[in-house]
Amino acid sequence: MQGKTHLAFGMLIAALLTLVIHFNMLHKFLFFAMIVIGSVLPDIDTPKSYVGKRVKLNPAVLFGHRTLFHSFTIVVVLFIAFLFAKQARLLLGGLLIGYVSHLLLDALTLQGIVLFWPFKAKVRGSIATSSMIDHVLFYIFLITAFFILLR
Repeated sequence: MQGKTHLAFGMLIAALLTLVIHFNMLHKFLFFAMIVIGSVLPDIDTPKSYVGKRVKLNPAVLFGHRTLFHSFTIVVVLFIAFLFAKQARLLLGGLLIGYVSHLLLDALTLQGIVLFWPFKAKVRGSIATSSMIDHVLFYIFLITAFFILLR
């Protein structure tokens, strides 16, 4: 999926969760922001992405795109950090949710993801990145998130 589709899906997930989880306004904002950040973070492993362009040493040099950073390996690390972090649970929880949302969408693409890296087995779907379906999903996610936030 394109970065903008991940971003819109992250916004949709965050909007839905802020409806059912009752936080004060600051905590809602932080939770929302961390989900959105997490939704684009796995693409740190490609120098073409919004996030990848902003890091000096790109992980793609060591691991390649859609390997380590598109696997449950990072999810497990984030989950362990979440379990041990008392003060930052809200932030790490949001980051974890956004991260998993990214993996879910990329698992639906033709390229797929190596979910249990370093093992090579891929999970893949039938949606081509930058295809009409990708563009339609972007608008569906974005418009739905917008309407939820306006409610």
